Amino acid sequence: MQALHRIQTRSQGEYDNNELQVCAQALCLEEMLGKPITLGYLYYAQSHQRQPVEISTELRESATATIVSVTIS
Repeated sequence: MQALHRIQTRSQGEYDNNELQVCAQALCLEEMLGKPITLGYLYYAQSHQRQPVEISTELRESATATIVSVTIS
């Protein structure tokens, strides 16, 4: 299983878009590497905590819909 790490400087849980960003990066890496990525991490620098992000079907669909909506407008 490939894991993706993203460093975050804001406080944990401050923004809901963090998981979407991790998922979008996972989608890019999957395309580049040809391997599935099922788990990513958000790292909160201020608290030194790491939060796992499951790259679920629902999160993939939400990230894809967001990407489509910003590329069409």
